[in-house]
Amino acid sequence: MFISLLFSAERDEKIREHEAEIRRLTELLEDRDLEVRNQDALIRKLTEELEELKGLEADESSEDLEESDLERDELTEDLDEITEELGERDKKIEELTEELAKQTAQIGELTTQLGERDAKIDELSAEMEKRDRKIDELTAELEEYKAKMRKCMEEHRKEEEKLANVTLDPETAHPRLILSKDQKSVRWEYMLQESPDSPERFDADPCVLGCEAFTSGRHYWVVDLAEGQYCAVGVSRESLPRKGPVSFNPEEGIWAVQQWGFKNRALTSPPTLLNLPRVPKKIRISLDYEWGEVAFFDVENKVPIFTFPPASFAGERIRPWFWVELGSLSLVR
Repeated sequence: MFISLLFSAERDEKIREHEAEIRRLTELLEDRDLEVRNQDALIRKLTEELEELKGLEADESSEDLEESDLERDELTEDLDEITEELGERDKKIEELTEELAKQTAQIGELTTQLGERDAKIDELSAEMEKRDRKIDELTAELEEYKAKMRKCMEEHRKEEEKLANVTLDPETAHPRLILSKDQKSVRWEYMLQESPDSPERFDADPCVLGCEAFTSGRHYWVVDLAEGQYCAVGVSRESLPRKGPVSFNPEEGIWAVQQWGFKNRALTSPPTLLNLPRVPKKIRISLDYEWGEVAFFDVENKVPIFTFPPASFAGERIRPWFWVELGSLSLVR
């Protein structure tokens, strides 16, 4: 449509220019015609005066005749000049007439060309409208597909979150961590325990993993931090390094929040300080594997603490993760 309007405007502009030129030439011809009529009237008047002088020749004296001859000669010269000027003007009128005919022919040719162009524009516009309809159809199909996807995702999100019966894995516990017999609580001790060395055991940071590993679904568990002064809870990739210091952030494979005295922070990179109304005593950890979402909530206040941006777990097993530097924590049964 835009192209059609553009060419139509160009055509109208050219036609207006040619029409203006024709009006100019027509007005010029009319002016010339008026001048010719005026000259014709002057010639008739001079001719009449000349004839009148000839009629008076017989009655005039020789002196009057000489004067009349002189006037007649002057009139004759004027008449010759006018006749010559009229000839030149006739020639000019003829040239203008030829130019007018040429301009008229050009307008006819231009009109034909513009007509052909209009036909092509109409053809192009029809093709563009056809493509626009196709695009609209594809857009509608895409929106329908998106709506179905949103519905599927909403249905997935509405699936009941399952309470996971998390227990602590003694094979991964750092030597300074002591687990309860039911593997539901852990406390930090200054003295190193005589734990057998294992590739699964953390040897630098006081960490321990849960026995459970998740590869799908939505799960949650609750941790009591009432006795934990310096601790952190969350999830980690099963491939998390066990030997040597570990960086606590998603890039390393850990999604967690940390209690550091009376302060709380999300272990992002760098850590994010959390301005909470109070230090949570019980924290709910929620994992949505398909969405790659890990979220934390204050159980007693029923308010969100922090949600990590969606991550891609890429099919890897995700396990509960705990860090205790001072104090203890326990899993709520």
